[in-house]
Amino acid sequence: MKRKYSRITAYIVMLVMIIAGISMNTGIVSAKESAKINLSKTSVTITAGASTTLKAKDQNGKAVAVKWTSSNTYIAKVSTKGVVTAFNKGSVTITATGKIQGKEYKAVCTVKVNPSVKVSSITMKKAQEMIIGDKIWAEEVVLPKNAANKTLKFTTSNKKVVSVSALGEIKAVAPGTATITAAAMDGSKKSAKMKVTVLNNLSLTSKDVIDGKITVSGQVYGNVSIDNSVGEAQINFNKLRIAGTLNLENNAGYALNLNECDIKNVNVKDLSKQPQTRLSYGLSLADEIKIPVINVTGNTKINIIITETSIKIIQGDGSEVQEIKLDAKDTGNISLSLEGYKGALFVSAASNAKVDINMKACEITSLSAQGTTGQSLALNDAGTTEAEKSTVGSLTVTGQLAAVVNVTAATLNIDAASNGASVTCNKPVTTINNAGQGSSIIVTSTVGNIVSTGNNTTVHVTDSGTVGTVLSQGNQSTITGDGTVTNVKIEGNNNSVDVPGATVEVGDNSNGTVVDGKDVEPGGTHEIPQPSNPSSGGGGGGGSGSKTVKETVYASDAKSGPATVKVEGVTITINNLANIFKFEVEPINFDFPYPKDNYIIVVKAVNGEGYNPIQIKNKDGSAATSVYYIKVDSDAGTVTVKGNTTSRITVRIGGKRIEPTKVYE
Repeated sequence: MKRKYSRITAYIVMLVMIIAGISMNTGIVSAKESAKINLSKTSVTITAGASTTLKAKDQNGKAVAVKWTSSNTYIAKVSTKGVVTAFNKGSVTITATGKIQGKEYKAVCTVKVNPSVKVSSITMKKAQEMIIGDKIWAEEVVLPKNAANKTLKFTTSNKKVVSVSALGEIKAVAPGTATITAAAMDGSKKSAKMKVTVLNNLSLTSKDVIDGKITVSGQVYGNVSIDNSVGEAQINFNKLRIAGTLNLENNAGYALNLNECDIKNVNVKDLSKQPQTRLSYGLSLADEIKIPVINVTGNTKINIIITETSIKIIQGDGSEVQEIKLDAKDTGNISLSLEGYKGALFVSAASNAKVDINMKACEITSLSAQGTTGQSLALNDAGTTEAEKSTVGSLTVTGQLAAVVNVTAATLNIDAASNGASVTCNKPVTTINNAGQGSSIIVTSTVGNIVSTGNNTTVHVTDSGTVGTVLSQGNQSTITGDGTVTNVKIEGNNNSVDVPGATVEVGDNSNGTVVDGKDVEPGGTHEIPQPSNPSSGGGGGGGSGSKTVKETVYASDAKSGPATVKVEGVTITINNLANIFKFEVEPINFDFPYPKDNYIIVVKAVNGEGYNPIQIKNKDGSAATSVYYIKVDSDAGTVTVKGNTTSRITVRIGGKRIEPTKVYE
């Protein structure tokens, strides 16, 4: 039995030894077959002057300590960390030698070195004119793009005139001329030069006035300034070039005559708010403030005129002013007078600023006006003959601006950023586009088409106004008036139309439409009848010199739309069944600052018992802000209202809105 166990044990020991031997032999063979050094690159091409880095790892991807050598150090060298630096054209072998498990291994990388690419050309900006304090960049271009070393060295020939930084930023220091040089640092000896001229500035004051004149000819300046101390001098610039800005001051009555000049910018500063000595006690301070006059003639070219105050600009034939910008910084009255101007106009004014632009023989290509609450803009055609008439190509209103257009325009736009803007068109306009909210459009002249996409829009056509088509795509808008509107198209909701004689087309999806005071269903066409003209019921009398309206309106007719008082001494009679109400208008003048040519409007119950109180309302039903309540006498049924000649009022009697259809002079 013991012999049997001994034999089994011997077999087990032999088996273990065999397995162990096989494993050991296998491990040795594997090591012999796979041990090696791998380089990150086995071949590479670089340019002379460039470098590349090689890394050595074993067969398992672990870093191996190696010794680096180069077969030709004239062509390329290698550092102890495997950084190969190329010097000259040719091929070289980089060898990495290291040990794995005590045995030495090698790996090689073939490096091909191409000749270095040197700078072939350098360009910079052309000759430059600068103004003291200005900074520009050289904007250098180095070619070819694959140049080995694009580093440049910048220098200036005169640091007192122009300085330059290591990166090529150039600064104008003082008047004069200097040369900026950019030189390559790669040994190519390539360079570029740029001539810089720093322009002198000119300042004109009362000291420069000789016999009431200042004349400057044939010069080039950076900036030019004219102090208002020159008074009412005649300032003549002939063949003058101003590379920067011509700075003017208002509150002086000088005339600036520009003949064959080239001016980049003109800037007019407002000095009227500064303390000053009263010139006389017979005039108000506003009357004493004088404005400069600019005469642009003889092929003079101006990029832009920016003014924050009143100014007069007269542009002659052959001259060019690309744009005028009125940028009021404060409230008050500003007047811009233009004569012969052909170009763009931009108006931006502070709250409560009143801007008047008077044009004579002007062609305004585009006019953009923006303002906040209380700002008003009046565009006036000052031409007296047909040749002196002015036109506006495109007028765009933004914000809450109140604009009065007294000049013919092709297009009038109220943009989507507007809320509460209003425009009054007293001259023909081809098309009005309204995208604003709460816009008010008043037409007293001729308008081809009105397209409104904004909500809460009011379109009112007075008895002298004519509109071809009104398209209302917004909601809660009203179209009213006593003028002529050929066609009204409703595509929005909750719109109201009350214009006698108009044809109203209601869209299939338009709900809540009111036509002539009556609710109508979506879809269909409606004709609003002309107002009736009863043969009886006129009269009503009036004071001495008064006139009686030729048409009377009954309260039962419930006519709508604002009444406009136009002339003094007018008596308007309205028959309210048994009650006759009379509007008496008497002239009254107010002292400054109230507007002139105001009237007192007296509403009286002439016959029978009146309905009190009589309410003065705006078109939207709110209390009128353009008129003032003076007196309400319930016993006499009398309301006295003060307002100006363009006050538009609606009178409600017993909850019904009534008014005359026409007022005759």
